[in-house]
Amino acid sequence: MSKALIKIAYKQVIDIFSTGSFAQSVFDISYDEFLLEIQAYIPDNILKFSDITKANPRAHGLHKKIHLAIEELVAGLNNVIPDLVDTLGCPGIGFESYEVTLIESDISNKAAHQLIITYISNFLTLLKTAGEYLVLSEENMISTAKPFETFTLRLQPGMSVCAYQEIL
Repeated sequence: MSKALIKIAYKQVIDIFSTGSFAQSVFDISYDEFLLEIQAYIPDNILKFSDITKANPRAHGLHKKIHLAIEELVAGLNNVIPDLVDTLGCPGIGFESYEVTLIESDISNKAAHQLIITYISNFLTLLKTAGEYLVLSEENMISTAKPFETFTLRLQPGMSVCAYQEIL
């Protein structure tokens, strides 16, 4: 297999069952923002986000508003994807961008609130695959003969290669 430059997309689902201070803070802040912003879009007697967007498609703008509301929290991650660790359990896989998608919420039931943050990694050099494992390097390996550090990631649910460029 040839070397390639890749980007990885990693999906973090945040809901009432999420653990850790980052996820819990995102959950609380995004729900508060939902309650604040949804007021402009609510048709009579509709409580769920999915029903509100059917009745008023402009409510899809809430994805961006929630994105803005949690920007400071995400900045606190220092561009490191949370919960994604290599096979040794080490965190540190960087991301260059992220997207926020509100899956569902309910004006009268905070437990129904659920969103996804999809992180897009920096370019990584894919050196080899072995079954569900990717041997990667953060260094640009286009033209080097010197030793370099590598790490191994296991493909898992919520993770995907989203960009691929073969190195010739």
